[in-house]
Amino acid sequence: MEYFNPMLNDKGKDNVKLNDKPRKTRSDKKYPVKIPLTLDQRIQLKRMAHARNTWPTPLTGELIKRYLIRSYDYPAVTYKTSAKHAEAKLEKEYYDLLIQYSIEWDTSIRQAAHRIFTEILHRESE
Repeated sequence: MEYFNPMLNDKGKDNVKLNDKPRKTRSDKKYPVKIPLTLDQRIQLKRMAHARNTWPTPLTGELIKRYLIRSYDYPAVTYKTSAKHAEAKLEKEYYDLLIQYSIEWDTSIRQAAHRIFTEILHRESE
């Protein structure tokens, strides 16, 4: 049966093109890493961000990138999950460095980021 409105006809449904190729990922994709922080650490991060006239998320990413490039000795710290966290958005090469540290220390990526960021807050507060 043909309808007066061509959109209601079934003929148009055969022309639907299926997407065979998956979407490409962006070359500048950033990987989010959540770092659990205590209340004191969050306050310290917010003060540092305010002093540098930026927000905590970009500052966290910038600090982690800067400290990942340098080879510091990051002492082991106790890891406690927390409802409050800081988020760092890292490019692929920095994320790969963080993965290498997590493999070396036999921890998760989040625990490795917490260990590094705790040392960053300790060094930046001096």
